Amino acid sequence: MSKRKHKRKLSPTVTLRPRLEHLWADEALLHRDASALAGDLDVLRRGIEPRFLLRTMLRTYDAASPAVRARLDVVLPAWLRKHEYLSTLREIATDATPAAELRQPLQAWLAITGLEIQLAATDAPELFYRALHLNDEERLGKQSQGLLVVLWYTNRHKWQASGLNILLDYNPPWDGAVKDAFILPPRNPEQLVKYLHNVHSKGDIQLRPISPEQAKTLMLNSLFCNQASEIRLPRDLIKAKSKFEQWILALPDGPNTPEFTLEDFKRLAHNGKSPEAIVHYEQTVGHRIRMEDGNELLIIDPDQQNWGRGWE
Repeated sequence: MSKRKHKRKLSPTVTLRPRLEHLWADEALLHRDASALAGDLDVLRRGIEPRFLLRTMLRTYDAASPAVRARLDVVLPAWLRKHEYLSTLREIATDATPAAELRQPLQAWLAITGLEIQLAATDAPELFYRALHLNDEERLGKQSQGLLVVLWYTNRHKWQASGLNILLDYNPPWDGAVKDAFILPPRNPEQLVKYLHNVHSKGDIQLRPISPEQAKTLMLNSLFCNQASEIRLPRDLIKAKSKFEQWILALPDGPNTPEFTLEDFKRLAHNGKSPEAIVHYEQTVGHRIRMEDGNELLIIDPDQQNWGRGWE
């Protein structure tokens, strides 16, 4: 006698995010009327705790296209009021420190619903530990490579620090853009700084402390170099978007800090040439430098056998 196999039914909380992503990724949404869109949300909300529902919706909304967000902005206020979710939205917005990735969509939803709530400031200034900068201009007479490290305490006890390590390149095709970035694992703050000096400081090229205002200005100017050079952000920086918002954007502005938003970040994360492909070309074929007359010169490593087709 055969036994009937029963498929395990997934909880609606498990399937909520993928169902929302599927629903809000469909461009047909732009042409549906408000009642149909509200009806879709009515189905999705069943069996979901309000706070979990709204936090998931906020994250999915933030990842949606500008056109979809604009359409949802028309539908969401009435839908949130109908189901008495404004009080839950208020609770999320008045958390001691809202999650970094929720701040921008929260601000958008507060605006469209008319809730006048000031989001709590992030912990960035309080937990900021140190910013370090290195470039080889003193040795070479012009900038070729640069490094920016922004360090922060991982908690209020300040027992450990982590950080964002950002590699800058002033040679073509980068011309000052962010070439690579990665998160430094947590460790004792003083040991972390000592480790960074041991790795990066060589002879007359030394990591030097800079202010948080200088660090923010340098980072944002470098991102605009990515835009000018039409080079996408490195994958690891894209993955660290919440850290970038919490520990870079939240730093205080200096007198020359450019305007930069998460919308700018998203645009740079999706447009431009692949930095990983350019780095691969430089490592397997050669790299370019700019001569004093402004012309570019390709320096080829004769030991490399894999010349490939390049990154262009």
